[in-house]
Order: sequence, then C-alpha cells, then structure tokens
Amino acid sequence: MPRWILIALYVAWPVGVGVIRALTRLRTRFLLITTAAWLVALVIATTAHPTDRALPAGLLAGTLGSLGLWLATSNGVNFELNSHKTYWPDDAGAPKGERLAATLLALIALTAVATLAIQ
Repeated sequence: MPRWILIALYVAWPVGVGVIRALTRLRTRFLLITTAAWLVALVIATTAHPTDRALPAGLLAGTLGSLGLWLATSNGVNFELNSHKTYWPDDAGAPKGERLAATLLALIALTAVATLAIQ
C-alpha cells in the first residue's frame, strides 16, 4: 500500500472523530482515550524500525488500543484499590456517535492489518 495512504489514515483518524464529535454526542472519556491512542500511534510510527512497517504498526497498535480501552471503560471505570466502586458510571450505553467513531477506528485497524499482511 502506498505510503501516502497510510499517512492519510493518520490524518483521517482525528479529523473523522472531530467531524463525528461536531455532528453527534461523544463522551469525554472516548475523546481522551482516542487522543492518547493517536499520540501513541504517532510515536510508534515515527520511532519504530524498519520504517516501512512502522506506519501500519503504529496504526494497528493505536486503533486496537483505543478500541480496547473504549470497550473496557464503556460502562464506567473501576480501580483495583476499590473495585466495588464504579466511577463515572454510564448505564445508558455508548452513544451512536461513539459507535460510529469506533467503526471508523476498526476500519483503520483492518487497513493496517491488510498493509502488514501485504508487506
């Protein structure tokens, strides 16, 4: 896959989440997790070697990390010290915008997997 497509995916990730945020409701928790995962993906992409595998590896690690943390914290956050208390509970479930943004991240992750498989 051409390098410019992978770089475009790094741009499409925050832009897509930003557009979805402008149109629908996203929880702050989701935005923080996605931002942190995007930064991790950028660090991996800019520092890993070999560089031809660094871009898709960063995308894959960032998107899977973001999706995993989103699923783990979708109903609230528990800490090990007080595991019976749930902080910031949300029993209503994920808003539709979050599910749409998670679908975008899953598509980016699948593209990264396909790129790694081709190389």
